[in-house]
Amino acid sequence: MKNGLSENKKHWFMMTHFTKRNIFFTTLIFCNSFLFGQEGYSSASLSMNRSIGILSSDEVVVEEYMNYHKHVIQMPKKNETLALDLRNANSFLPAGESGMIVQLGIATGFLTDFSKIPALNLTFVIDKSGSMGSDNKILKVKTALKELIKKLRKQDVLTIIVFDTRARILASSQDSNIDKIIDSVNAGGSTNMYEGLMLGYEQTLKNMDANKSNCVLLLTDGQTNQGVTDPSTIISNSKLYNDMGIELTTIGVGKDLNFDLLHKLANQGKGSMHFIDNCDDIQKVFVDEVESLLKPIARNVHLNIEIPSTLEVEKFYGYSPLFVNNKISLELNNFGSGLTQIVMFKLKQKHNLNNTEKATVKIALSYFDLNEKKYLTQKKQIEINSNNKKEDPEIKKNYAITFLAQSLKDMAFNYEKGNVKEANTAITDALSIVRKLYSTIDDRDIQRVITIAEGYENKLAQKN
Repeated sequence: MKNGLSENKKHWFMMTHFTKRNIFFTTLIFCNSFLFGQEGYSSASLSMNRSIGILSSDEVVVEEYMNYHKHVIQMPKKNETLALDLRNANSFLPAGESGMIVQLGIATGFLTDFSKIPALNLTFVIDKSGSMGSDNKILKVKTALKELIKKLRKQDVLTIIVFDTRARILASSQDSNIDKIIDSVNAGGSTNMYEGLMLGYEQTLKNMDANKSNCVLLLTDGQTNQGVTDPSTIISNSKLYNDMGIELTTIGVGKDLNFDLLHKLANQGKGSMHFIDNCDDIQKVFVDEVESLLKPIARNVHLNIEIPSTLEVEKFYGYSPLFVNNKISLELNNFGSGLTQIVMFKLKQKHNLNNTEKATVKIALSYFDLNEKKYLTQKKQIEINSNNKKEDPEIKKNYAITFLAQSLKDMAFNYEKGNVKEANTAITDALSIVRKLYSTIDDRDIQRVITIAEGYENKLAQKN
């Protein structure tokens, strides 16, 4: 299989894809909120941290912790695509610590009219290498696939790719005997993930339609060990297709994963990454993930934050923001129905300035509205005064979770450097601060992260 795209395919794309406004989409998970994250946001980092030993710092994705649960923020009014929620508070900051926590919340409405929702052009790329035979993984994937096919509409197109040492097209939704074809799949061989992924993109491209949602979903239980294995090559060639509007979601099964590769692929593809430790959950995630593809809301989401000259950002939690002078730019993943998402940062006043002076933070959220079929921008602003000790239970909760997530990342970074004592201190100090915030912690979202942190605290104490 050739790396990249042929000139003919590039020409085809230029002639057909850019003549219309492409309809993008995102992939979501809808499942038990304690076992999995909320709809529409990656859950792999937290899920892996809960079930695996000490991970690398790259595998602790702070924003996934922040957005694992549903947030209590302003919801869209009737017929609104999304709502912005902007607030600040600082009453919960430790004694002697100044500054202000700012929280931007985004919530999308729940779709009820599906008549205008674009058809689905979906390609599943499924790992059937030898390791997929353990724990009945391949059997459960086959069962999930057959369940999924029952939910497809007449206008939807599904292609199934399987790969081991090589990749091949297994079936399509047009096959009359598709269930028997799926039943014939058995695990065996090595893991040529690259060939499977590229074949998946090629098939999606063949069915490419600017009026459809075009997606590849990759499921694998291991690290690629056959064919092209260089991560940078896989990522760069995947991006060629992502730039055409083909999105990618990844689902990792089991503990032997190249998390960094799967996460970068999904993030670049504007999809999401999910992790399944218990293989009994394959069908739940597999089926619900795809079913929610039918609920797109907004695409090409871009956030701009303008900070006044009297303030500066002391800490931006998670994400990959771009700072230019007093402006922050952030690309967000696409939005689906029923999503809540937050962005959180800490501001402090610059030296030698009047501490009582008020300052205004301005935000602008731009996106392509799939219902309106045009680009829209929502704006909001808020006054910041660090001397005004504001209280807000929702920010306090999200700050506690975010603070713990950041400590997990700091812990992992120190552990990688061989600084076990510093790693342990990062967790212990963070747990102490959060426990001081709450005399009794009965919120299961906070407790979920505390349990993870306590597990690492015990492991590090043993190693110390």
